[in-house]
Amino acid sequence: MNLCVIGTSNITSHHLEVLKRKFNIACISSTRLNSKNLDRISKQFSIKKKFNNWKKAITYTSNLKNSAFFITSRIKDNKKILYACCKTKKKIFIEKPVFSNPKEFKKFFKFKNQIFVGYNRIFYNNINFIKNKIRNKKNINILVKCPENSKKEIILNSCHILSILHYLFKKILIIKIIKKKNYINCILKADKNSDISLIFNLLN
Repeated sequence: MNLCVIGTSNITSHHLEVLKRKFNIACISSTRLNSKNLDRISKQFSIKKKFNNWKKAITYTSNLKNSAFFITSRIKDNKKILYACCKTKKKIFIEKPVFSNPKEFKKFFKFKNQIFVGYNRIFYNNINFIKNKIRNKKNINILVKCPENSKKEIILNSCHILSILHYLFKKILIIKIIKKKNYINCILKADKNSDISLIFNLLN
């Protein structure tokens, strides 16, 4: 498969280390005209085709057979880039978190079969160990503490916690939200009559 990589942040290099083993990196594009990383990354991974205009990269990839998009752009750029990629009807992998505002997702529900978001922690051995342990259990009481402790970090990374909970329990309902100055406690009801207390500490 031919991949078009859009975004040249520091995380992009880590993804390319893995992607190059199984895919042909057809092109790479920055999301800013003055990106300092575009030349460095394209040279590091021997990517011959590069663009400093992501729209041109999408046009180029839309004409390639057996191709897909890999998006690692800034959150504020994701909406316009993701929508343009969706219109090509090709498959898309996008780095989490997709948006900082949940309302942004509504526009993309119709493209859900095209988009895969990088919630990789559900594949961790310790998470699957837990899943196997609770597989046939009922009436479980679970305390989950979000490791992030600032509002900014919670927005950027707590989506992993929610992804893991959805992986462990198919259905989760919000029963109550308790807001205090230094923490937020979300009381959740999961399948098999299990209760979850999800705590977000707000230290700064």
